Amino acid sequence: EGGDPSGGNQSGEGNESGGNNPAGDGTDDNGQSGNSGDGDGDENDSPSTSQPINLNGATITLSAYSYTYSGAPNRPTPTVSIAGKTLQPGTDYTVSYANNVKAGKATVSIEAKSPEYTGHASAAFTIKKARISGAQLAQTLFTYNGKARTPKPIVASGTAQLKKKRDYTVSYSNNVKAGRATVTVQGTGNYTGKKTIKFRIRKADNTIAVRGKSAVVTLGASSNRKLTISRDDVLSLKKARGKTTFALVDRPGFISIAKRTGTIALASTAPQGTCRVKIRVKAAGTKNYKPATRYATATIRVA
Repeated sequence: EGGDPSGGNQSGEGNESGGNNPAGDGTDDNGQSGNSGDGDGDENDSPSTSQPINLNGATITLSAYSYTYSGAPNRPTPTVSIAGKTLQPGTDYTVSYANNVKAGKATVSIEAKSPEYTGHASAAFTIKKARISGAQLAQTLFTYNGKARTPKPIVASGTAQLKKKRDYTVSYSNNVKAGRATVTVQGTGNYTGKKTIKFRIRKADNTIAVRGKSAVVTLGASSNRKLTISRDDVLSLKKARGKTTFALVDRPGFISIAKRTGTIALASTAPQGTCRVKIRVKAAGTKNYKPATRYATATIRVA
């Protein structure tokens, strides 16, 4: 009678219901959301993955940066480092070469091989031209023939014998006329340097040719004058090189000859009959021909 029993029971039921949380919705007694209890606590995080390093920024050091052309490939060894680490050839990267035989600029390239790396990089080195070490002629003496003399030089670089046009060029000077001539060898292609070789062109033998003729001269009985016979009547003269002079050898006293023209003169006292006259002809020679002496016998009949 003095109180409301239903009010007391209502309060007690409410507390019981909150503590039991029969719904199992993951809220705590104060109605806040809690851990679902699956144990990992990181279901929204992605696993960490490292990216491969690009070799484009690598430092490449070569075992040599300069070579001299030898005809063989040049392969300097690269040392590759990046991010403070020295890489291993064959494991981390591969190596290739370009333009590494002929003189000029050559390249060594590296390409990533390990999955830790990607990309590629390159370094340059130089192949210098080789120098011509020697040049000689198999023949150094020639005889003038009116044509250019062009002896072929034998050219070498070390132990290698070089090839004309591909490895060197040849030029000549003063190689037609008698005297000192020059052949100049200039390196080209993979070779450099110049060599000069002297050779000689000697004078040719004089081509003079002489032959005696027969001539007839008539002396008048009352004549007191000398009679002359032209050179062409007593002598055939061809291809003389240089100025010619004439002289009689063992001449009779009544016959004389003009030194420069070769004209024969007979005194009026010359006896009748036939005589043979030996004539000496000298050709002085020229810059390209030697001097020479020839003899011919002319027959003169005095009527």
